[in-house]
Amino acid sequence: MVEPDYKMLWSEDIPVITLGDEHKVKITLVAGELYGEKAVSPTKDSWASNKDSNLSIQIIEMDAKASYAFPKTTKTMNRSIYHYHGNTALVENEELSRKEYMYLEADKDVTIKNPSNDKIKIFLLESEPINEPIIAYGPFVMTTKEEIKKAYDDYQRTQFGGWPFNEQEVSHDKNMGRFAEYPNGRVERP
Repeated sequence: MVEPDYKMLWSEDIPVITLGDEHKVKITLVAGELYGEKAVSPTKDSWASNKDSNLSIQIIEMDAKASYAFPKTTKTMNRSIYHYHGNTALVENEELSRKEYMYLEADKDVTIKNPSNDKIKIFLLESEPINEPIIAYGPFVMTTKEEIKKAYDDYQRTQFGGWPFNEQEVSHDKNMGRFAEYPNGRVERP
């Protein structure tokens, strides 16, 4: 295993790509690269830090009557979308309702359309395969059952490293503004 790592993603640093004139598609690029734009660099040991992973996380907002053709990529890419806001979308004329997900063939021409008069929002996750076993249980994802057990043991023993505050419900002075504080004491602001 690797040491835990953390990186704050400030909204003003996350690229937003707008396509179309009348019926806009707005793509918030949380991770990866798209149309020459690069997301904030990932933590050093994440799968996203491996260039060959082609990992991308996108929030796609589509105006009424908008359509969007997903860029084609490799045949081995795992690509999935989740519809989380608005009316039914059409993916190659197949309905995708809110709270549904769909796996897409990333090397094929695939277009999503918003036939409604309201905005829809889609969450896209894609990456090349990790090529390792994946064991998920609760909030933990590891490669073996033994690692899952150890993660639970560590959590029960330390509550993710312990709670560094004297009280359970911590609040900060509202005049501090937005900030991230790291375990080494470093404070970061947007």
